Amino acid sequence: MDIGTIRQDLKEIGYALVDPFLTSEQLESIRIECETLREVAAHAKPSSLWGATAVASCIYETLPGGLCTSNPSLRSSYSTYKSKRSSWPLQSAVWSVLFTSQLTDLVTALLGPTAVLFNDQYIVKPSHGGEAASFSWHRDSNWCREGSLPQPYISIWVALDDCEVENGCLLIRPRSHATCSNYVHIPGLEPDVEKISSCDIYDTVDNCSSMNGTNGSLVNENGAPTKDMAASRTADGVPVLLSAGSAVIMTDVVEHASGANRTQYARRGWMPQFSCQPILWKETKTPVSLAIPLRGREERT
Repeated sequence: MDIGTIRQDLKEIGYALVDPFLTSEQLESIRIECETLREVAAHAKPSSLWGATAVASCIYETLPGGLCTSNPSLRSSYSTYKSKRSSWPLQSAVWSVLFTSQLTDLVTALLGPTAVLFNDQYIVKPSHGGEAASFSWHRDSNWCREGSLPQPYISIWVALDDCEVENGCLLIRPRSHATCSNYVHIPGLEPDVEKISSCDIYDTVDNCSSMNGTNGSLVNENGAPTKDMAASRTADGVPVLLSAGSAVIMTDVVEHASGANRTQYARRGWMPQFSCQPILWKETKTPVSLAIPLRGREERT
């Protein structure tokens, strides 16, 4: 994992691929947790924490909001969060991936020592899910920008299955992060707006950026678009083809979407999100979602 390349890609196009990212053991533990949550939700009462809402939305939060509302310390206390995040139906091995692994090292290298876990969820497109399981174009931080004290954050979208166009892979608009106005970017990852504004989203590495390798099989070793990339272009963005265990890291303001899963198998992804500092509501100064400090540091006041 080359942190320098990841930094450059995040700065220039708004996302970066890491392949492989997980070990085989980590991938298996995360898959088990995902399937356990799906099983619990499928048999739960509609009012249950993991229930019909998760199934309908395709989003399975590891600690649903209702649980955090009844126990606010779950949002910011490392020790309280660790205890709950390591208990059934969740897996202690996945807690370890979050807080004591190469993922932790990557996050702190990108965001600095004050980084916190902001969100933790699975996104599962059911087999033959149709358009109901697709996600329209959005920026991850759109939902929380109003009313909060914003902090830049990253999403680490981890493929638990091979992700292709047919099963609803991510579509990303490269360099769209540079078009977000009134936004403070991650320190050291500020885009060169003047340079980016002169680029087409399909420009080659020689013309514009360090895209080599960032689109998986969609660019060749020289950074030029391959036949696969040309065939996969859409009017809206670039399909991001991922193998199981690999990851795409996105800034919170890069535009992305995903299509329907038209295959006979579910398409599963895990997406923890991390911010440079706790993201708080302006009025109450309480966490918008989670604000769990990494590497065992207790909450800061």
